[in-house]
Order: sequence, then structure tokens, then C-alpha cells
Amino acid sequence: MSIIIPQGTLSDTYDHGLGFYGHLDYNISKNFALRFDLGWNDIAGPESEYLNSDGNIVINHPERTIWEVTAGARVKVSILYIEARGGYFSGENALGFVPAVGLRMGNFDLQGNYTSVGDTEYIGIRLGYYWAKGS
Repeated sequence: MSIIIPQGTLSDTYDHGLGFYGHLDYNISKNFALRFDLGWNDIAGPESEYLNSDGNIVINHPERTIWEVTAGARVKVSILYIEARGGYFSGENALGFVPAVGLRMGNFDLQGNYTSVGDTEYIGIRLGYYWAKGS
């Protein structure tokens, strides 16, 4: 699960978001792995009201859904790691880049990342759990 904090122009319209991910690591060596992610992100904006041209109240609640499919590499140093992924983001219909740093303790993974897809940018704070054993 990930908490999403919009940055740049995205933060002009959207407040926060939530994401859910599945990932797979393919360990090449003790300190190097290939990483594959599939994620769903839902970013919500503040609710606002306005009168339309007919004099009716309209409630606007912007929401953006972004599916992502990314792949990259992770380099591990003790329980800390750095990672870089790139891939396709459906809500933007574009390719993007995700650098990240993390802390893995046992089966738990805490990661901070910065997603950049054109003008869409957001910080993600992600807590994950590995169901299988591995490094």
C-alpha cells in the first residue's frame, strides 16, 4: 500500500492519494535484483461547489486513477536499497520514471519514491510485505 502526495502542477488540483501494488523481485545476486511492479493509484482532489449557467449547484470532486506497469533494478546495501524503475502509466498514457530508496527488514519493505510522468509528479510512501523468502 502506498500513500501518494502530489507534486508540481498535480498538486494544484489534487490533494492526496492511495495506491496498491504487487511486485516481483528476481534476485541476480545477493545485492542486485531485477524488479517488476504492477500498481493501481487513485488520487483525489478537494471537493468544491459552484453555480452553473442554469443556476444549479454543481459539486466537483476531481479524481484521477493511474495504473502502472514498471520494471527496473534494485541495488541492496545491508537492509537499505536504491532502485530505479521505468514503465507505462495508463492514466497519463505515457512512459514514466520512478527512482526510490527503501529499507527492507525481513519480509517488510518501507519505500519512498518519486514518480515522474510528464507533468504528473508525485511522492509515494509505500509499505510492503514479501510473501516469499528472499534477499
